[in-house]
Amino acid sequence: EEIARAKTRLEASVDDANRAADKGKTPAVRFNTALSLPTLETAIRRRLTVQLEYYEESKGSIVRQQVDPWRLERRRGQEYLVGFSHATLSERPYLLAQIRSVTPTRERFDPVSR
Repeated sequence: EEIARAKTRLEASVDDANRAADKGKTPAVRFNTALSLPTLETAIRRRLTVQLEYYEESKGSIVRQQVDPWRLERRRGQEYLVGFSHATLSERPYLLAQIRSVTPTRERFDPVSR
């Protein structure tokens, strides 16, 4: 039930971000809810590391990162993936509207108590 509610909120938030991108208000980066959200949910549930293509606002470009996806959450009215970044070796939030693609790897990670 909680995942279904989160999914509904995520889809609404992503739709809003995509509409804003169409109006030139945000970078033209799209999170494909229909494909990527189920992939993220499965990776979280199965504890699979994912390869993200993510719009890095500070760099103004798409970057690839290996991430251990821990959970989906809402912060300050935005939907995020929270996970462990292999690049920074730390916990990091990823704004869903800026995720371009999600590809699961075969690598599994140990759960964390968060």
